[in-house]
Formats: sequence, structure tokens, C-alpha cells
Amino acid sequence: MRYADRPGTHREVHIAAEPSRVWDVVTDVGALTEWSPELVRVEWQDGADRPAPGARYLGHNRNPLVGEWRTLSHFTEVVPERTLTWCVLDLDGRFGKASEDPADRLATWSFSLTPAQEGAPFCASRSRSAPAARA
Repeated sequence: MRYADRPGTHREVHIAAEPSRVWDVVTDVGALTEWSPELVRVEWQDGADRPAPGARYLGHNRNPLVGEWRTLSHFTEVVPERTLTWCVLDLDGRFGKASEDPADRLATWSFSLTPAQEGAPFCASRSRSAPAARA
């Protein structure tokens, strides 16, 4: 599969927790550094301190095979306890076009939180997709 084919992932899990607790976890941007093998530090931009439409954070990344790079994440949709979506931009042109414009995103990440069926109180899905190829 090629990057231009828009590879992506989708994962759905049922969580036995209150929606507010799950929301607190998925919106804790600082915790991403504990979960990611590459993201080592985040810095909120423009006075932001939490996800909100238009809020941004700078990501500092490190991988033993490809070195260090920076990304800029831009929140595009935030509906408390329901939806969290952000796009990732390549500030340095390391893996794509160097840009701060969300239209030039490398990837889009999203968490959708919905009431679950059949006894599980909550369902969380996570998706990641590459941008569409440009003609």
C-alpha cells in the first residue's frame, strides 16, 4: 500500500467507565508522550492549554532510525465527551510539505465516543487517516 492510497486505521473498544473519565484521558495531550514511542514532548501554542477548535500544540518527536522532527497538531473538531479530531502538520518538511496550514496535513486523528450497545456503558473509536493524494 502506498501513502497516496490514504492508508488508515480504525479501532473500536468498549470501556466500562464514565464518559467524562474517558474524555479526560483522550484530551490529556501531555499524556501522549507516555503512550507514544516517538512523541517526547508537547508545547501548547498561542496560549492554549487544552483541546478546542483551532487550538494547536507543537510535538517534538524522536525515532532511532529517522532522528528527530517537529509536528504541529491543530484541533479541528472538539465536542465534549463525544468527538476529538486533530490534524498533524509537518513543520520542517521532513515527511511532506512544510506547512502550518491544516489543508496540508500529514494525518488526521479522531476519537469518537458514543453510548455502547448491549450492556457496555461506553464505546470509543479511534481513527487515523493519511490525507488524500493531490492531483
